[in-house]
Amino acid sequence: MKIIVMMKQVANKDAILRINKEGKWIEEADLSFEV
Repeated sequence: MKIIVMMKQVANKDAILRINKEGKWIEEADLSFEV
């Protein structure tokens, strides 16, 4: 039997998301991430 576990790294649920200067993505410099 084979078991596959999928994991995803996401921004912390209490994080404040800011749009980057280009306006196309979030600014990731000050974010903390969790799995």
